[in-house]
Amino acid sequence: MSTGQLASALAVHQSSASLLLNRLERRGLVRRLRSGHDRRVVHVRLTARGSALAAKAPEAAQGRLLHALDLMPAAEVGKLRAAVDRLVQAMEATDVVAPFFFSDG
Repeated sequence: MSTGQLASALAVHQSSASLLLNRLERRGLVRRLRSGHDRRVVHVRLTARGSALAAKAPEAAQGRLLHALDLMPAAEVGKLRAAVDRLVQAMEATDVVAPFFFSDG
């Protein structure tokens, strides 16, 4: 993965990704390699230590939630959506919209 691709995936500016990579590199978790085809491109690779740490890291909560919703029957997801809608109303958080988790498509 290039530094630019990482920045895009994290939704941050490339300079912010570079600062993060500096810290990770100092800790021995990643290494950066210049592309053989275009020396302006820098690829990022996990080191063995970085891979071991990543393997122990918990899955992102959002990813786990989406995976679990995909495994549930549609009727059950519908009930869950209705319950969340009621909770949002009870919290008087009427400006909250969560179509990403409960898409109708």
